[in-house]
Amino acid sequence: MEILGHQIQLDHLNTLLGKNQLPQAVLFFGPAGIGKSLIAADLARQLNCQAERDPSCDCRSCQLFAKQSHPDLLFLQSGETNIIKKEEIDERMIPFVNTSPYMGQKKIVIITDAELLNQQAQNALLKTLEEPPAYVWIILTTSQKDQLLPTVLSRCWQLAFFELSHQELTAFFSSHHVDQSSSDLLQFVYDGKIGSIISCLNNQEELQSLSQSINDLAQLLSKSIADRLEWASNQPKLDLDSLNEYVYQLSLIWSRALKQFNTKPD
Repeated sequence: MEILGHQIQLDHLNTLLGKNQLPQAVLFFGPAGIGKSLIAADLARQLNCQAERDPSCDCRSCQLFAKQSHPDLLFLQSGETNIIKKEEIDERMIPFVNTSPYMGQKKIVIITDAELLNQQAQNALLKTLEEPPAYVWIILTTSQKDQLLPTVLSRCWQLAFFELSHQELTAFFSSHHVDQSSSDLLQFVYDGKIGSIISCLNNQEELQSLSQSINDLAQLLSKSIADRLEWASNQPKLDLDSLNEYVYQLSLIWSRALKQFNTKPD
């Protein structure tokens, strides 16, 4: 998948790679849905590339990284549980990093959504972050850096990522022939969160549902209080983590609906 934006960060990483100075414990932090995990995966690919780290490289190592089946790559993710437990570190990561590379010169661990590591898992990670084997690189990504222990943060070299700029999004929409209505909608709702935008573009039902939700909410603004309360009572029952994300997304949609309502002709 194409990496969009973040040119300053990419240039910095390329400089460190070119000088063989990339720290062995790296933390990418910034808003969700902007491409941190994609950049982490490509960084892992470059670390073991058998050619010249070109994005189009088709060496055997890069082919396996593209399929996420390289024997020297380990992904740790929360899955459906929304938590990464200590057992994941003890039973998967530690044995992985304590054995020599199988195919390349380096072994890479990528931990996405590292804020989902519980406290026991973070503590179990500390020793490896502080003294990784010479052939091991660990890359963490997070959208909630404040959920990580100070001891974890202090052991990582940190790189901040941000939403794509308006100019970058405009160029993306133009190059992918996205119509003006859809691009305006996606840019307003998701701001510069390119991952969320691409996901929505790849799912026309989601895009249509988003548009319909805004139209429905714009109409709701002219309804009675009783109608609004009835709408609220029909909203899904969610756990706390899902509720926070839902409320955030709903606030964005409400903002768009309010703007649409206020611009309707009398």
